[in-house]
Amino acid sequence: EHFPKVLISAVCTKTNPPVLHFFNNCFDNQYSRDLVWKVARYTSAGPTYFTECDNYVDGGVMANNPSMAAWVEINKYYDSKGPKPTFAMAVSIGTGVYPPEELGEVNFFPKGYTLDIRGTFKRAQRLIKMLSTALVESEYVADSFANTCTALETKFFRFSPSLSTTIRPDETDIKVLLDMIIQTQQYLREQTCQRKTDEMIRLFKHLADISRGLDLNK
Repeated sequence: EHFPKVLISAVCTKTNPPVLHFFNNCFDNQYSRDLVWKVARYTSAGPTYFTECDNYVDGGVMANNPSMAAWVEINKYYDSKGPKPTFAMAVSIGTGVYPPEELGEVNFFPKGYTLDIRGTFKRAQRLIKMLSTALVESEYVADSFANTCTALETKFFRFSPSLSTTIRPDETDIKVLLDMIIQTQQYLREQTCQRKTDEMIRLFKHLADISRGLDLNK
């Protein structure tokens, strides 16, 4: 019982619509018996970057920020097992908040439309870019989950640095990557972030003391 309980998301593409699954070591269900290396392969199979494995791809296809989906999964499990657990804290770590980008026209049939293959191709590229960005957007889910935690009186911590430019998942330019690291380090040194980190550490220690059965009133 005394081990970290883990849920790892992956999407099964065998059917349409695809289905989000959580491989785990705590529910004792059909997704609790897979080898760790296989689950790692499933959840890292980002479309266009890595091939799918056993009909599974990256869980981010349906839940790029899996916090809310994982919370729902945990509650579904305990619906059939008895009293639901009390959530003391939720920590959500993002990969950065990017500045908005001007896309331009995405309407395939704008007013006064005439056949323009090159223009149509550019609009198609913009539309694909917009949809792919929406697919991996995670801040809206984080905000929604934060509101859910507030309603449940559960402490919520969100960490995600503001970055000056969009970083592609397959970025290899060392200058761009170093700049991202520097901006992230600056974010972690900000007073607001440090206060959140200190508060989170205090709460972790408090919960650890409770789990060890210490008398916190002494």
